[in-house]
Amino acid sequence: MSEWQVWPRLTKKRVALVNFFLISVIIIVQPKLPIPVLRPVQDFYDIINQSEPNKVAILAGYSDSIRGFEEIRDVYKACVMFLAKRQFKIIFVPLCQPAPIACESMVKRADIDRLYGYKYGVDYVIMPFISGEETAFKAIATDFWTAYSVDNRGTPIKDIPLMQRVHSFNDVNLVITQSSVPTVYDMVYRQWGVQYLGIVTYLSGGSASYYPQIVKGVCAFSAVDAAQFEFLTGITGEEILKQQAYNVTYFLPLIMVVANLIMHSKRTKAKGIALGRGEGEKA
Repeated sequence: MSEWQVWPRLTKKRVALVNFFLISVIIIVQPKLPIPVLRPVQDFYDIINQSEPNKVAILAGYSDSIRGFEEIRDVYKACVMFLAKRQFKIIFVPLCQPAPIACESMVKRADIDRLYGYKYGVDYVIMPFISGEETAFKAIATDFWTAYSVDNRGTPIKDIPLMQRVHSFNDVNLVITQSSVPTVYDMVYRQWGVQYLGIVTYLSGGSASYYPQIVKGVCAFSAVDAAQFEFLTGITGEEILKQQAYNVTYFLPLIMVVANLIMHSKRTKAKGIALGRGEGEKA
């Protein structure tokens, strides 16, 4: 048969249904399909994964709206869960007005109290927002107890067990900063990274490449980087499922193109053989 009978039947509707089926399989089964991991994301993962237990990590976030935090909620959740899995003591430092609400939401999404036995005040604490930007950043790093009088839930700093061991950034081992505003990174570099070189500061983007001595790893909190981080940690989230769904559905048009080329090649070959027989009969 010279014609491939399936090809004419692949209407747009049927192709869409096949894509829907493939995406549904990815979402339901959640297969561990491999994805390439970039070096900065691998470094970001490694510094957390290779750290000893009970280290203190600062998780600082800046976004101009709650929506901005919601757009990165999955990788933020994975980051919080992975820090808890590696037994880090986590201090959430909001760098903008919506951040305290976002931090409370992220902790609930990560569910570290139930999954990892974390206790508020002992294993993690959420600070309130204080204004001043770079001046505030310097004050926080210099003396927590002076910069803050209470945490975001109204508990005095002196009554929080975790804060008994953390008075300044000299008592901190890791800083992870996320921001939707590039100038915030420069403030962080100046007041945190440069002043406290003992801390390796990992940020989620910005001008990190200009500060190689300070920034050793980057997870840009973009869809692609988020999927890579979720893949490394084994914490399945929306971004890795999206990435795997995209990869699988992209195979369908590729298969269709390859199949078309194979069928075209077979038809051409068949016509050539038929033509050769016809010339032989005439001779």
